[in-house]
Amino acid sequence: MKEEADNQAAAQAVVDQIAAIGAVTLESEAAIKQARAAYDALTAAQQALVTNLTVLTNAESTLAALQKQAADEKAAKAVDELIAAIGDVTLEKEAQIAAARDAYNALTSDQKRLVESLAVLTAAEAQLSVLKNDFLFEDGATGITLRADSGVLPLDTIMTVQEIVSGDVFDAILAKDYKAFHLYDISLASDGSPVAPTKAVKISIPQFAANTAVYSVAADGTTTPVEAVLENGSFNFSADQTGMFAVAQVKVSVDTTALKAAIAAFEALDDAHYNAASFAKANAAYEGCQSGAECKL
Repeated sequence: MKEEADNQAAAQAVVDQIAAIGAVTLESEAAIKQARAAYDALTAAQQALVTNLTVLTNAESTLAALQKQAADEKAAKAVDELIAAIGDVTLEKEAQIAAARDAYNALTSDQKRLVESLAVLTAAEAQLSVLKNDFLFEDGATGITLRADSGVLPLDTIMTVQEIVSGDVFDAILAKDYKAFHLYDISLASDGSPVAPTKAVKISIPQFAANTAVYSVAADGTTTPVEAVLENGSFNFSADQTGMFAVAQVKVSVDTTALKAAIAAFEALDDAHYNAASFAKANAAYEGCQSGAECKL
């Protein structure tokens, strides 16, 4: 009886300690750690008497999420401060701009979403490029960049990128034999009117999956392969004009000639030389290949 009473008393002390945590904030860390240490110090019999362990585990999860959020916000704020410190763009600011870009690139995806001044950084990079006698445009949503030499575009040129997810051109590409694709419309404008580069520009489009290639896309949905170099996860190529481009993943085709020959040989055997179940499986695989489905042997 005394042992049971002692166990109950020890468990109740931890129950009270967990209950005292209350609403979880970043300041709750010490209380949560103390409650966890107190629980871990109990015997198995005493731990079994703790009725609010889930409150403790939920508090630990909430605290971890709050701490991650705080760390992400701190990292993003540091990058925002680096960007804000750039100020007016001059050639002397090149190293400062590069440092801000490196700091942004080092962030996690969650932290990048919290950076409020990415547009300021990309504008600074574009302005620096102009000062260095070329243009550099970057679309933050798609990661597409465009670079042009000095004099190829008006100084006030802006780039707009739209990912196309519906419409006649989208449907035309959808009807092609691609496993997946992303379709983009890249345009340049100066003073509100479309402009075309006077010579080739360099475009970079991120690769979204393996076995992909870049195609220029005409207004009727006709696709033409683009000679591009895959580097650091992006397709890099030169183009005489902007417009629609698709990054498409081709379906892997299977040559069924050998399989067909094997099936024919299989069919030629009499019942004494093959197992009907094995043949049915092979035949199903063959028919699947013929229908364009994935071949599974």
